[in-house]
Amino acid sequence: CVTGSINNWMKKYNLMVIAKSPKEALELVAKALNPCEQNDRYCRVEYVYRRPDGVTNLNVIRVDTSDGKKSFKQLLPNGRPPKSDPKFTPFPYRVDEWPLDQPILVCEGEKCADALWKAGFPATTRAGGSSTWEPELNQHFADRDIIILPDNDDAGRFYARKVGESLSLVASTVNVCELPNLPIKGDVVDWIDGGGQAAEMQRLMSAALPFDAWTLKDRQPKGPRSLGALKAKK
Repeated sequence: CVTGSINNWMKKYNLMVIAKSPKEALELVAKALNPCEQNDRYCRVEYVYRRPDGVTNLNVIRVDTSDGKKSFKQLLPNGRPPKSDPKFTPFPYRVDEWPLDQPILVCEGEKCADALWKAGFPATTRAGGSSTWEPELNQHFADRDIIILPDNDDAGRFYARKVGESLSLVASTVNVCELPNLPIKGDVVDWIDGGGQAAEMQRLMSAALPFDAWTLKDRQPKGPRSLGALKAKK
């Protein structure tokens, strides 16, 4: 029932603890279900990083403007930046939702991770883009099966190598799945928008290369690989 679903959301995300009233809790539920604040000039989305126990650890605010630019801001629950707290510890995105019986996909960015969850695949990322991978994140991947989905550019492959090198120390398996039909700088959102289906994703994941084997491949950009271009070539 609707009431039961709302109560589950409140319990899962501690909304009754965060909110000052039931009305405010319901507003927080609505925001969680539809996080994008949008008008003609910009789209603002807030991504919440939680600890394994469901407590909010970090908020990442993404703003896409009408001129194609995007910006990110990281804030602690108290509204201050993470650098203001010397004891701040990062956590992987949506770690509190990971199932125990499925591989965890690692991608670049919260938007991609959310798109994978929507398609039925548990996914995660780190806050702050593809520049690095914090060793503190590794403990959450211990004895797990990991599949990395790199973006189709040098930065994406660099990120995949950093993640793979780090998680190979703790994970049960680390594989890399390069999605086909991607333009340069393309990612899993582009792949899904281009018609990628869950069944095809499952097949690609099954054929993913072990990380060590993937690192031996030529990892230079291959140029645009749109489905239309491939059909035209044939």
